[in-house]
Amino acid sequence: MNKTYNLTKNKTTINLIPVLVFFSGFCSLVYQVSWERIIKFSLGGDQVSSFIVTSSFLIGLGLGAFLFRRSFKNPLKAYAIIEFIISIFAFLSYYFFTELITYANQNIISIENIEYLRLNTTIISFILLILPCVLIGGTMPVFFDSFFRNVEFSNKRLGMIYGLNTLGACFGIASIPLFFFNHISIPNTLFIVGFINLIISISLFLLSKKKINSIDSYGLIKKLKISNFNNNSNNNLDNRKLLLISFISGGTALLMELVFFRLASTNWPSSSYNFPIILMVFLFFLSMGSIYFSSLTRSSISKSKKLLSNLFFYSILSIILTIYIQNNFITNSILEIILKYTLLVGPFAFVQGGIFPILLNLNTYHSENISRSSGSLYLLNSLGAFCIAGISQFILFRIIGLSGVIYFLICLNIVSMFIIYLDESALNKFKNKIILSLLILLLVSSFDNNTWNMYTHLQDSNNITSAEGSTGTATITWHEKPLSNGVVGDVRINNHYNSGLPNHPSHIEFEIFGLSAKNKGKLLLLGLGGGGMLRELNDDASVEEIRVIDWSNELKYILSSKRAKNLLKDVLNSKKVNLTEGDARQYVNIENSLSKDIVIDNLAYTYMSGASSVKSEEYYKQISRLVKEDGIFILGINGRNSLHSKAVISGVLRNFKSVYSLNNILIASNSSLDCFFKQNTFENKTKICPINKSKFFSFFDQHIDKLPATYSELDAQKYLDKFTEHLNEDFEDILPIKDNFPIFEYYFCFDLKNPKCR
Repeated sequence: MNKTYNLTKNKTTINLIPVLVFFSGFCSLVYQVSWERIIKFSLGGDQVSSFIVTSSFLIGLGLGAFLFRRSFKNPLKAYAIIEFIISIFAFLSYYFFTELITYANQNIISIENIEYLRLNTTIISFILLILPCVLIGGTMPVFFDSFFRNVEFSNKRLGMIYGLNTLGACFGIASIPLFFFNHISIPNTLFIVGFINLIISISLFLLSKKKINSIDSYGLIKKLKISNFNNNSNNNLDNRKLLLISFISGGTALLMELVFFRLASTNWPSSSYNFPIILMVFLFFLSMGSIYFSSLTRSSISKSKKLLSNLFFYSILSIILTIYIQNNFITNSILEIILKYTLLVGPFAFVQGGIFPILLNLNTYHSENISRSSGSLYLLNSLGAFCIAGISQFILFRIIGLSGVIYFLICLNIVSMFIIYLDESALNKFKNKIILSLLILLLVSSFDNNTWNMYTHLQDSNNITSAEGSTGTATITWHEKPLSNGVVGDVRINNHYNSGLPNHPSHIEFEIFGLSAKNKGKLLLLGLGGGGMLRELNDDASVEEIRVIDWSNELKYILSSKRAKNLLKDVLNSKKVNLTEGDARQYVNIENSLSKDIVIDNLAYTYMSGASSVKSEEYYKQISRLVKEDGIFILGINGRNSLHSKAVISGVLRNFKSVYSLNNILIASNSSLDCFFKQNTFENKTKICPINKSKFFSFFDQHIDKLPATYSELDAQKYLDKFTEHLNEDFEDILPIKDNFPIFEYYFCFDLKNPKCR
């Protein structure tokens, strides 16, 4: 005989319910961010791989809810076992993931199939995440089976449970920048959160030993008889409609979340705070909406359906509101950013919060087993999120852009409203919403280019060349006349300034060192920039092959536009150039050892989102591995301040024999560079100096007018004399950036006009 549970006689049980729901959401989001970071560090990552990880997480949760929807003889014990396995996995996951990824890098991904970088990332990420995510997803139906078996839920109580879970997730994501990352390492973060799961597991196991005999719950749930509903059960939505609506609503919610992330990248480019702030606001208002709207239906099917239809209509209105806010609210401080994100995200998330709990409640009218019915609904909701958002991420953003995706989102909400009243006379009541929705579509179609340029790029000028795609946006903003340094256009990726056309002054330094190298047959350029550096290197007859790695799917399109193509001499179509779309970290992990004469790296600033993966000691170890012994590594340090720069230099110094730097440029080699930088050192007759000094002097004189203004009064030798040699003993107390410690990416900054904040 199955056990039943008297919750009124056990105060511990009563108090445990909200705690379990809250911390379940809290732990899940901390795990998601931590595991995403591990995978990004080792496999490489960009917006695409981040989406893949998030989507895989959702699929795992949906599968878990579906697979664990059955009834257990002792559900509390089963619940305890699941939480225990999750906690053990959390303790071991950092080492488990890194070891498996190392194996994959060595045995699955190779330089021969480099064009499949993102496909490999997709498959490996899914394999790594599916098991723990299935277990996490299984906790919700087992929770229902443990505490609410054989009872009908009121919408209000169900919304409270769903809202508490989402609120816990909100606090989980907020804890990442405020408490965990940059204060403790990722393994320690996982240990702390895994310990929370372990405590929950032990509590559940002890509770499962108690024999309790009836069901009640001081108001968390109510026993309701279907015959007591103030409407006919035939008025309910059939199961197929509910599953279809769940599928569409899951896709709508995640797709709009992707839109919010894109809007955030234009408001605060490359900031690590964008993801936690957007997600925190989204989850908070989602939980509030769940609690509020679930309380309005009062266990009435007809009221639930009417409210559900209204929520989809309100979603359309909230989408239109984002266009107005994005176009008219310009931010200059972190406080204004938080307010803007709240206004952008809050209304849509609040409305969406009521949809799934109402669907779940309507679904319980078809079944007396809440865990079974919720599992199927949750699975379809997750599949909808994965499929609709996935198609949009990889196809629609490229074909129809953000403005087209907004149309698509409006249409999805109209379809959901239509399904609710598809075969009923009540469809006549729905026609007013149809007419209003079509009028809204007409209004959106009347917006001019400036409106959409501001919404997508935060630029109101029509004098831009732009492209949208899976990794975000890329633009060239053309100047009315050339600047004093010859720059005619500014290249931006997701609104972050990237380079100037036809060449950025700071990139000239990289070029003259690269062109002066003794051996320059095979080059690796990490980051395409504006393409000017690639054009200069390509023009050198000694250069045989240039491999370019850039994560942006859109940059190549704007640099291939007619005006940019002429400025760059159509360099992207050169036979020497091989452009690969992917993450630099992933590429250097799989490139063959001693395969490059020159590596030039001008990637992210240390404070940018995900910068640790291409600023860490482990990353520079891979760079050193693939550079030939007499080759050179040219690096744009890109530290926000001296502490950041020293940490970057420390990571390079621990992996290269000889390291010199001046301001933002660093030159390193596995051979001594004294022969080049020190005037009184002569080249060893038995060994060639990595850089030819006479060639350098010649190139320096040719480019002096294009170098940054600070060098305009220097000759080549005075310029070289300013370089500092770095020795290991000088950096013994300087800790390099580590993969397991995303240091420097989070910082307090209240004024966005401050250069440190960009």
